[in-house]
Amino acid sequence: MELKLKAFIIETKEKTIDLPNGILKMHKKPEKIEITDIELFLKNAKPNMLTIIPESVKPDINKMKAFVKTRPVPLGVTVTEGKEEFKYILKGQNDAREEEAGAEQTNQLRAVV
Repeated sequence: MELKLKAFIIETKEKTIDLPNGILKMHKKPEKIEITDIELFLKNAKPNMLTIIPESVKPDINKMKAFVKTRPVPLGVTVTEGKEEFKYILKGQNDAREEEAGAEQTNQLRAVV
């Protein structure tokens, strides 16, 4: 069933589809930057790749993400590409969206006068 739902959202080319019983989502995870060899990285790093705090120097991951998008990956750094992720959420009785609408539904029969 999950494969059919994933194929459906890919076919429609939508990122989010709100269905009566749940939500389908397809989004790409951000790429991950990991400093594998800190000494090698610090030896070759440019000042804009670092955050300098008195008494310590450490890599600035956000600046590194921007840097590797336009330039080659520095020595001592590994970039893991973000993968597309499929996710579905089933709407339940405690779903906030149902509560906001103010409509309370139950499976019990009621007498209508």
